[in-house]
Amino acid sequence: MALGLATLTANADYSEYFTVSYEGKEVKNGETVVVNQPTREENGMNAYYPHFDVTFANLDPDEPVWVGGSMWYDTPSKDECIGAVSLCSSANCYPGSADPSNIGTLDALDILLGDDPFNWQPHLENIPADTKFTQTYRLTMCMKEEEIINTAGDVVYNPIEGSDFTMYIKFTSETNAIEGIEAENAEAEYFTLQGVRVAEPENGLYIVKRGEKVTKEIVRK
Repeated sequence: MALGLATLTANADYSEYFTVSYEGKEVKNGETVVVNQPTREENGMNAYYPHFDVTFANLDPDEPVWVGGSMWYDTPSKDECIGAVSLCSSANCYPGSADPSNIGTLDALDILLGDDPFNWQPHLENIPADTKFTQTYRLTMCMKEEEIINTAGDVVYNPIEGSDFTMYIKFTSETNAIEGIEAENAEAEYFTLQGVRVAEPENGLYIVKRGEKVTKEIVRK
């Protein structure tokens, strides 16, 4: 069964197609997720296997679209990173492209969702347990439409404009780093001092919530 949507729009938003969550909390476009607890330790080596659940919306097998994903080195560069990193899903692991900064890429995905949610599972392995490190990777997604480009039946998948999604995954040995979505990168929510949410704050003092962090801030426009 292909992933499909009832209606395709020229300038869509990724949330019309899918949402991404980590440990039950939605990850917004551009946010960073901190992973500081190894999943497994064996023979003095740590391995990290976080799961990012992807929930698709408005599925319609009669209007097929596909999801594409890629993982990239971000900070530090590939040559300065330690361990072995790969991009996997609940079904498979994917090789990189010809671009040396690309860790794994899935150009199109035709999956049976069944009863199990689809999830990305970036693997970072072979990290010495006593090594201090922080490494950030970039995971990108978008929805794509199928297009036949010649009589031989060669197929390409065209990205749907506006459906791009990017998140950053920070693996770190720093136990004082807060596991989960980084507050400073979370989308700001504004409330009056009486606790009423404000979509477009004007000048004044507001309660501001970013992820799990809550502060009082003065807005000046």
